[in-house]
Amino acid sequence: MDLRDLIYPELIFSDIRAADRGEALKFLTDSLMERGFVKEGYYEMLMAREKAYPTGLRTEPFAVAVPHADPDCVLKPCIAIARLEKPVAFDEMGNETETVPVKYIFNLVLQRMEQQLELLQTVIGVFSDWDLMKRLEEETRPEKIAELLCGGGMEGF
Repeated sequence: MDLRDLIYPELIFSDIRAADRGEALKFLTDSLMERGFVKEGYYEMLMAREKAYPTGLRTEPFAVAVPHADPDCVLKPCIAIARLEKPVAFDEMGNETETVPVKYIFNLVLQRMEQQLELLQTVIGVFSDWDLMKRLEEETRPEKIAELLCGGGMEGF
């Protein structure tokens, strides 16, 4: 599957206001449901998985989270992306006693579990690209953000 098949400008959101991770993930879930990508129950599965397996990553220049859930409620695969107006705390991946102030959420919505590890590795590679992350921070147009991501090392995972 090509990354261009997963990134949709209508699922890229800039400067989202959220009080906490639950509110941020609810916003993304509602957006996914409205557009027919997931069905009822996705939010609960996402939150349960986030609690059991935290996805906050302490990356530079911005902390990110890569939440995902089992494919049971997925109708169509995609990546929903949110840049938060102010960071919110996510539990740190691999260190449940620490939190990280997440600025970007890349919600991986996949129909096959075996795709998640490879895509997760690809996405993490993007987060380590300072130049790309700075360009994402400056851009507000969803179409341009999609273009940056698809041309910024995330293609063809």
